Amino acid sequence: MGNQGIFGSLTKRYRGYLRLLELYLEQRKAQQIEAKRDRIFNSYLQKLEDAKAEVIIGDVFCGGGVLNHIEAIRKHSTLKVEAVPNLTIYPDSRNLRERHKAALQEYLPSQMRAIHTHVMPWILVWGENAQAKGIRWVHTYHLNYFPEHSGKAEMPQWQLDYNESLIHHAPRADIRLCVSRWHQQELLEDYGIESLYLPNGVDVAICDKAQAERFIQKSGHENFVLYVGRDDPVKNPRAFAQLAEKMPDQKFLMIGPGLDAKILQENYQQQTPENLVIHGKEDRAGVQDAIAACAALVVTSYREGLPTLVLEAMTQNKPIVVADEAGSREAIDQGRYGFIYQTDDIEDLVRQTRLALADTTRCAKARERVLDHYDWRKIAKALDIIYSEPDLNKATQAVEQWL
Repeated sequence: MGNQGIFGSLTKRYRGYLRLLELYLEQRKAQQIEAKRDRIFNSYLQKLEDAKAEVIIGDVFCGGGVLNHIEAIRKHSTLKVEAVPNLTIYPDSRNLRERHKAALQEYLPSQMRAIHTHVMPWILVWGENAQAKGIRWVHTYHLNYFPEHSGKAEMPQWQLDYNESLIHHAPRADIRLCVSRWHQQELLEDYGIESLYLPNGVDVAICDKAQAERFIQKSGHENFVLYVGRDDPVKNPRAFAQLAEKMPDQKFLMIGPGLDAKILQENYQQQTPENLVIHGKEDRAGVQDAIAACAALVVTSYREGLPTLVLEAMTQNKPIVVADEAGSREAIDQGRYGFIYQTDDIEDLVRQTRLALADTTRCAKARERVLDHYDWRKIAKALDIIYSEPDLNKATQAVEQWL
């Protein structure tokens, strides 16, 4: 073998050793990452133990109406309620490893009175495990997934899996609640699932802290028609932009994560008219300030459970326009406290928006409706009885005032 052959053989062998070293280092790094995740989880589990929670509620994920719902229960309950997972440690519960979910599913402390599940399939397993140990399992139905959520004819598999869990697993809960009458009826008629109606609520105190002037000074905009929603086909932001096109003399403003002119063009084939301001993301207090500053709220969603946003605008006695879909209609009591446009009929959306901007009567009593029916301070009292009353029949009677 010549020098060149020897050199080639050594080079090949060296590259092989180098690749083995790279694989070893990659494996070592992965092990270190997973060990760190385990330490974080064990620390979190200890904090959960130290909290001495009487009620576990979850799954907390990402944001939106379900998160606000869970946070309101934590705030207004007189019991020790812990939301799982902790958003400070796990900003997105999808980062929880399967082994950690399995450990939580077996976590059943002696002082635990109830577990309250909402959406994620994995936490329903925790609910069933708790039920087997004599702990009350409560489940709340918000909204199943529909084709409108994906904007495609075929729903993604994960949405189908969630629906399967909500339809076939969640009905095993001791008490099943539903935040809207329309979905309660649908669950019964389509799937034979019986549930008790306990509505989504409004944290009135948060709404009452809103300051229109604060948002005006921050944004430089006032007297605008408001949209609040994320980049999501079910929220239908395209319709709001089309509305702005049809009303060039009126200012429009969009609030929400992931929204900009490029997204509107690429995802919805919609240009941004000059009278439409895409403001970007706001925290919850900022959204309330925007509602206080707006001339009217327009909700273009194809599907809603019972939209908190609409109820919050009602709390501030704001004119409201919603699409002709069940959840939004129910929130404004079929048009008693707002205006309904025919979905995907932009001309009708324009008509109803003009009526809302001129309205001084429908929105006038909206706050009274919220205080009477959707105030979290009342709803939480019913939930506390559901969580803590040993007699299941007496517990279910706590929601009779909403029948």
